[in-house]
Amino acid sequence: MEKSRTTIIIGILIVVLLLLTASIIVEHRRTTETGYLSASQLEALNATTSNISVLPDSNEIFINSSATILVMLGPMNSPSMYSFEIFGLYNPHLIIRVGSLVRFYAVNVDTDSYHNFVITDMAPPYGYTIMGNMGEMGSMMPYLPPQSEGHFAYYVYDFSFAQTGTLWYICTYPGHAEHGMYGEITVSSA
Repeated sequence: MEKSRTTIIIGILIVVLLLLTASIIVEHRRTTETGYLSASQLEALNATTSNISVLPDSNEIFINSSATILVMLGPMNSPSMYSFEIFGLYNPHLIIRVGSLVRFYAVNVDTDSYHNFVITDMAPPYGYTIMGNMGEMGSMMPYLPPQSEGHFAYYVYDFSFAQTGTLWYICTYPGHAEHGMYGEITVSSA
């Protein structure tokens, strides 16, 4: 009786340790809200803070700790509708300090196409459809409709960058990532 009780307690401890380890290793994604923004609300979101450095010459953005980031999908003033705009840069390379929790406000500013913003460990090149090949980290954000009468569809989620490595942000709408709607994320300890 005593031996089986000890075995059960050890088994429970192992499960608890595995769950704690998994929660540290696996990135956390949580939908926090969705809806529509007005043009003034959209403008108010596009501000950098002291823990973010934007380097236009190298098309890089450094995020040194937890932050809120506005990601505009399909901006009309960009070189291509197949792009993301973050702090005035198109498809920038994001360099994020490991351990940072980033709140992404993904907002579709396109006037005629659906888009989304998905973080994945799947590297380019991308095909016409990529939904089935997202890998472990693919977050299935819904497609956001194009802007309508000055209202912009948005989706907010938090992503905790718990380990170093390379990730990608992409639009999974058919053909969009294939035509260049993606960017690199480097999660760094430095």
